[in-house]
Amino acid sequence: MIASGRSPWGTGIVHADWVCTGGRGTDGEIYIVAMRATETTLVDSWHMAAMSGTGSNDFEIRDVFIPGHRVLRLIDFVDGDTPGARLHNDPLYLLPLMPFIYCEAMPVFSGGLRGAATAFEHIVKNRVRTHSRAVVADDKLAHAQLGEAAAAALVAERLVADQVRETIELANSGHTFSLSDRIRFKAQAGFVVDHCRRSVNDIIHHSGTSNFAADSPVQRFFRDINMLATHAFFESDMCREQMGRSLLGLKPTTPLI
Repeated sequence: MIASGRSPWGTGIVHADWVCTGGRGTDGEIYIVAMRATETTLVDSWHMAAMSGTGSNDFEIRDVFIPGHRVLRLIDFVDGDTPGARLHNDPLYLLPLMPFIYCEAMPVFSGGLRGAATAFEHIVKNRVRTHSRAVVADDKLAHAQLGEAAAAALVAERLVADQVRETIELANSGHTFSLSDRIRFKAQAGFVVDHCRRSVNDIIHHSGTSNFAADSPVQRFFRDINMLATHAFFESDMCREQMGRSLLGLKPTTPLI
């Protein structure tokens, strides 16, 4: 296959040795292809309000030859039905794409919320209100807000750990992930993501205007979690919709399951 084009969202490409991207073939089928990073040209396009550390620049490829063993149909890639899975019979290769992605990315949300909750604890312990000179640590409402932040972080961590554990156990048992399994995992991932987004928004709301300063960790967690929560893999309304449709016996409306 000869491939050309420009691909957005090249997360990690700044440090990558290999690159995966997708595109439509001449037969109309969508394929995922892998190539050496040296065969691409990085485009300095990642100028975002959040997640700057991912370096998710665009990249271009021009008439790059992709051998057949580095080409997969998107549907097979998502389902985990790949030559590598059949050859190696390793649980990691047998996983469908999305349950694997959830295990990879959900800890970013729970970890970010934990970071925000820890930073908020420091704020409550040390903050003095500008006009009243009231010590925030003496405020009962601040106590409740801090307790809510800590509980929210704990719940997120427990839900993420539960999903990762179940995914690994099912894969190690040789379980074939059914559509209902994958929809259930997607729904839980969407719930966790939305929980973290709402919780970090509450935290920064209670942290005071000074914590929108560039050196405040709270605003960084706030920006990163809110941006990542809009990703097509985790967007909460889409995740909830798939669960609702499944309960009504309807087919999914997205291949990202």
